[in-house]
Formats: sequence, structure tokens, C-alpha cells
Amino acid sequence: MRYLPAALLAAGLATGPAAAAPAATGAPYAGENGCVRDVADPGQPVPDEKPSQAVPNLLRLDEAHRLSRGKGVGVAVIDSGVDAGTGVVDVRGGLSVGAVRHGRPEDAHGTIVAGLVAGDDAKRGIVGMAPDAHVVPIRVLDGDAEVVDEGARLDSDNLAAGIREATRLRDAQNVRVINLSLVLDAPSKLVADAIAAAQDEGILVVAAVGNRPPDETGTGPSDPYEVGEKQVRFPATQEGVLGVTALDASGDLDPTFVWTGPGTDVSAPAVRAVSVTVGGAACGIVDVASSWAAAQVSGLAALLFAEDASLNAAQVSTRIIATARGAVDDSALDGHGMIQPLEALTADLDVAESGELRRAPAYTAPSTEVTAPDPPRDIAEESRETMTWWALGAGGAILLGLLLRPLTARRRG
Repeated sequence: MRYLPAALLAAGLATGPAAAAPAATGAPYAGENGCVRDVADPGQPVPDEKPSQAVPNLLRLDEAHRLSRGKGVGVAVIDSGVDAGTGVVDVRGGLSVGAVRHGRPEDAHGTIVAGLVAGDDAKRGIVGMAPDAHVVPIRVLDGDAEVVDEGARLDSDNLAAGIREATRLRDAQNVRVINLSLVLDAPSKLVADAIAAAQDEGILVVAAVGNRPPDETGTGPSDPYEVGEKQVRFPATQEGVLGVTALDASGDLDPTFVWTGPGTDVSAPAVRAVSVTVGGAACGIVDVASSWAAAQVSGLAALLFAEDASLNAAQVSTRIIATARGAVDDSALDGHGMIQPLEALTADLDVAESGELRRAPAYTAPSTEVTAPDPPRDIAEESRETMTWWALGAGGAILLGLLLRPLTARRRG
């Protein structure tokens, strides 16, 4: 996978040393470099040779969507804004915070995220995780991702304000999920408090773990992976936040591209997925970036909330984690593994309101009195007994023949 300086900042990576100041900042987003316009324009079908169905097939979305399509659930996309005129995503409401301007966004990051969450244009291969969910865009930063300056950076004050606005819209827009495809240089108490308040209102917060910045040449990471590192970025590291990392085109995790460590809960395979960019053109995801993976997990959460409105955020999070591929523990670099939408919707799990995973209802504990099982049937012994009887019978026939031989001989004489 090539390094594109802007594209690999798709999760708002920290590019400098962690700042202790309350107004922490994050690096700029990726523009369209991470989602290439190599698919058909609006109204045109995707040619068969395009890998537009690779990700839906891998995640068995067709089967999952027979059970739930996320209808009625709102996902707040706190990002660079979402183009409401693409015709691909059901966009409702939308606002900007602080001094962030209104209007059509210049940066495509938020629009691409929205398409991965709830895109719905099967003719062009755009199949979002929750195509009947609606997106509530909350714009927390401006700027063109190609321009690395303070105007294109994420401010923690704006991020906290955006989370508070999403929480305020909890009932009006049925916001059950907040998607944070971005990171900060350092933890922020303002943001942490805003997230805690959202969680108190029953909202599940999903966040990207962050991507490694490229080196000066753009051909490799400036900070290579080290075994045992703890580099997952905030707010994915906050308690109760569902931290998401990205898989490559083979469905494997490559730590060349993403931060690793505690705070990673699950992974998702966005590479080769098809989304939408500003202006409505379809685009294919080409870069391993945790922004895109977080969007997929937010969409999965919407499926679960729509399928069972009685589930709370902790229960939805547990179902996603417990049904991930390889969910025995979270010691792997990709946490509990790749999400499994169909299993998350159908697994017979008993999850407490606290999110604690209990035994499945069908499970029966073994008795404390253990008795020895019946010994297995000795097929060889049965065969030996049969052969013995055949041998005895054959021997008897031969003996009888020897005894009768003189008599038959005299009769002939």
C-alpha cells in the first residue's frame, strides 16, 4: 500500500508531540486521496470488474440487511461536514460549531464517512453498513486537507462542543451513535466530559484508533511499529468508547499503517469499499485508515439499535465485540478481531444491562457428580469372536467329512 501524505491522515492523526494544554489539536483530514474516483459517476452502474461488492460480501451484509437496515436510527457524524446533496445518504439536520463555517464542505472526509455508515446506491456499488439509518452531520473543523495549517486542524473545544450538540439531538433525531473518525494529540478533559455525558444519555461513542503519519518521503511510516507499544490515540482510549482499527485488503491488520495498543476493541475491512464524495461521485477506498473502519462499526451499531430498540449502548458494544472474529480476548493487535454483522444480529447471547457478557441462555452447567462413561464398543473384539465361530464351524465340517469318508468309500465299492 502506498503512502499518500494527506490520505494517511484520514483519522486526524497527531503529527507532533503530545500537548498538555487543554485545547489539544489534531492533524488535518484526508481529502479524496483516500477514496479514489475510479468508479462510475452518479446514475451509472459499476462495471462488473470493479471490486464494489468485495466488502459487502466479506461482511455478509446482504444477509444482515434482511434482519436490519438501521431504519430510524440516527448516527451523528462529527467531522468535516457532510454534503447533503449527494442523494446517497439520508442527511438530517446538521450544524457547525464555534467559528466553523456553514455550507457545502470543502473537505470530503465527513462525506466519505457518512457514505460508509449509511450510503444507499446499490447501482453504483455504494452499500453502507446501515443504508436506512440517517446521518446527523456536525461540522467541527474547516479546511482543505491538502493544506496543513492551523485552520485545518481539529480543536478540542470544537470537538467537545460537537459531542454536546449530538447529545442534545438525542431525542429529536434519535441519535444512538456518535462517530468520531478523528483523534487528538492528547487527552482532553472537555472532550472526555462531553463523551461521558453522551454515554449517560445512552449514546454509543465509536472512535478511530488513529493512523501512523508517513515519513518525509511518503514511502514509509515516520514512527514504525514496535512490539508492545501503547499508541492508540484519544478519544478511542476513553472508558466505554468503542475503539476501531482498520484491516488491509486481505482482511489482515498491518501495523505499518495504524497505531496499536490498549483501546483497540475491534477491526473492520474498509479497503475496496465504495463510498461517496463531495458532489455525489462514487469513490473507492484505497487506503488502510481507521477513519473508514470506525464508520463501518458505527453503521453496525445502528443495525443493532434498529433491530432491538431495547438494547442500550453497553449491550450493543458487547454484542459487537463478543461476535467479532477471534473474540477470545483483546490481546491481538486488532483487539477482538473483525466485526461480524450477521453474528452480532443473531448470536444467542445473554448480555446484562451493564454490558457484562453472561452465558448464553441455552447453556447448561454440568452436574457436579461425574460418572464414568460406558466403555466404548470393541469392534475388533466382536470381529474376533465372529472369526472364532467361523473357524470352529469350518473345522467341524472338515472333521465330519473325514469321519464319513470311509462309509462313502465302502458304498461306492
